[in-house]
Amino acid sequence: MSEPKLYRILQITFIAIIIGLLVASAFLFASGCRVRRWYSIASTAIYAGDYETAITYYKRYLHERPFDSDTWGDLALAYFHSGKYDACITAIGSYESTGMSSARDEEERARLNQRRRERLIRYVRCVAAGEDFGEEPPRFFSYYAPSEQSR
Repeated sequence: MSEPKLYRILQITFIAIIIGLLVASAFLFASGCRVRRWYSIASTAIYAGDYETAITYYKRYLHERPFDSDTWGDLALAYFHSGKYDACITAIGSYESTGMSSARDEEERARLNQRRRERLIRYVRCVAAGEDFGEEPPRFFSYYAPSEQSR
């Protein structure tokens, strides 16, 4: 093969690689925007008290970013306020297991998370059964609660 032909083949190959990288980066950027938009829709919905929409979009978001502990917590709150207590308990487990504690020691973190998870789940079960919790409810459930005016 002559040198000009080889040079031309290398040029075309290089251009094809550049175009491929540009297309791939545009796709990844668009995908990231889509995921952020899902989170934005869910956050707006939960503040507005539209818990079903919040649940739908938090689930979509968590499908792409399953290790976002704050979003698992928001999903648990949306389930709680919509009366889906079993799903709330499941989301609490995911929320706690993704590392929301600020404790430095792993054993201490696990112990704190276990106690907190048990208290949150006990509260959800009391609410679901219509029973008195017997102590002050966890502050966790006061976030995004419907106001007295909207009831």
